[in-house]
Amino acid sequence: MMERLSNLFIHQFPYALSCNQFVYDQKGNVVDCIFLELNPRFESTFEVNQKNLTGKSVNSFFKEMLLDCHDLYDGLRRFKKAEQKEVYFNQKKIWFHLDAFMIDKDVFAVILRDITKEKAILNEVVQKKKELEDARNNLDFVFNSTQDAMFMAEYKNDNFYYIFLNAAHEKVTGLRNNDIVGKTPIEVWGEDVGKNLNEFYLRPITQNKNLITEETLYTNGKLYNFLTSLSIAIASEHQYIIVSRKDITEYKELQQTHLATLNRLQAMFRDHNAKMLIIDPVTGKILDANPAACEFYGYEKWELLRMNIQEINMLPALETAKLRKSAFERKKEHFIFPHRLRNGEIRLVEVYSCPIGEREEPQLYSIIYDVTDRETYRKRLFHEKELLDTTLRSIGDGVITTDINGKITVLNKVAEKIVGWSSEEAGGMDFENVFILKNEETGEPVESPIKKVLETGKIIGLVNHTVLINKKGKRITIADSAAPIKNENGEIFGVVMVFRDIRLEKAQRNKIIFLSYHDALTGLYNRRFIEEEILRLDMDKSIPISVIMGDVNGLKITNDVFGHETGDELLKKVSEVFKETCGAHDIAARWGEMNSCCSSLIQISIMRRK
Repeated sequence: MMERLSNLFIHQFPYALSCNQFVYDQKGNVVDCIFLELNPRFESTFEVNQKNLTGKSVNSFFKEMLLDCHDLYDGLRRFKKAEQKEVYFNQKKIWFHLDAFMIDKDVFAVILRDITKEKAILNEVVQKKKELEDARNNLDFVFNSTQDAMFMAEYKNDNFYYIFLNAAHEKVTGLRNNDIVGKTPIEVWGEDVGKNLNEFYLRPITQNKNLITEETLYTNGKLYNFLTSLSIAIASEHQYIIVSRKDITEYKELQQTHLATLNRLQAMFRDHNAKMLIIDPVTGKILDANPAACEFYGYEKWELLRMNIQEINMLPALETAKLRKSAFERKKEHFIFPHRLRNGEIRLVEVYSCPIGEREEPQLYSIIYDVTDRETYRKRLFHEKELLDTTLRSIGDGVITTDINGKITVLNKVAEKIVGWSSEEAGGMDFENVFILKNEETGEPVESPIKKVLETGKIIGLVNHTVLINKKGKRITIADSAAPIKNENGEIFGVVMVFRDIRLEKAQRNKIIFLSYHDALTGLYNRRFIEEEILRLDMDKSIPISVIMGDVNGLKITNDVFGHETGDELLKKVSEVFKETCGAHDIAARWGEMNSCCSSLIQISIMRRK
């Protein structure tokens, strides 16, 4: 009964089954095994016949499957344990799961189960798993490689549940994946913020399109401005939202700053009193004009915008084109032009131009000032300056000017010659270090006239007997006057001093004084002096006085015989005798006039009382 059931089981077994027997050599070692019995599934699977295969070598048969039978034999025979392997039958392109187990002392069974479909399914599962892992890795890479803050959330049951945050989002918000995954915005951000975020995330789903919009979010202790992209993703009937936030906080701040700057610049252009034009540097076309320019030129704005700057500028067109080019290339930025107003009046204008805008759309920004009066005044000033310079160069006196601190600013040529310093050398030096003034008689320093003028604000003259010690140490007697230099408000801003060398003048004066009281021939006092001196001595304290008068005998004969030169020599000799006999308080004089033949001499002696 059991044998019949066993045979029935083998024949009805759904997998390929063979019973096999070990074959030994003379030493008792297993060298092979042979087929004893095959079930119909084995025959159909491998397309063999039991009669043809019974007693045949199992090794030769399974060699096609690259199965090492010796290992199989050792496991079955020596260790009495079942063996399980996966083997591939290349001829049939079939994978088998092999089960081998002992059923008698030298007999073992092999069951081969076709697992080709299972392997294919498994490989597909493995491939899908790998693809999923790759996709996950790629998603992680994409999410974490971008500088934008990104997250992914699933939408279900009218709510969003966070799935994933990238590193940038963690850094911005301070939140971590483990903190929020599986949670709703309300659970993460709180009721108020979370509700608003939930409604914000819902917008692309309700509108059924991806959105890009600006978002303001206070997080991690800071208010952020984001440019937020909201994208919908649908997979297996699940709805997801992918949110990418680009931090534009600094950009918004810069934008606000730029807008404020632009508004200020527009206000400056619109409201400033200076005339402003924007000009095409190539064609000269006026592109814009502020109200001050319209008022100055006498045109409406729309009229100016139809004009070329050449219609206003009086210089030749070729020259103005060259100047516009130099301004655009930043080679020159300051110009003075004659501009014609609408009423035909020509005004001199000072123009400051610089390029603005992109190189593709070059523009010249020009600020214009009416300098007609200034230029007229400047020309007059220049004329006056030239006149003053000419006067200073041609004047015979020395002239020096100082600033409010008493430092020298200018020396004219005469002053340079007297003091021995050039204007360049003395410029910026203290007056007292260049003009060393002393009293001629005492040698004591004389107070600086510049200092006195700055202190008093009045015109000051040097005292008599003042000498200048020049750069070479030479003593020069000078006379001067110093006066304050005042502005239109009467405020002193410097001093001018005019001085001259009076050495020759003093010598001439001394000579004149000497000749007015002395005889030119003999050098004795003359009659005028004696007459004045007699009046002076006519008092009691001068008594007693002795007077000696004499005449040179034969002077006329000497003149007639020997000539007047010999007569003059005679008078000189007699005069020397008088001088030699005079004491310290005596006076010797010639009584006669210089051109007369009178030779009378007089000696007055003052006798001192004992």
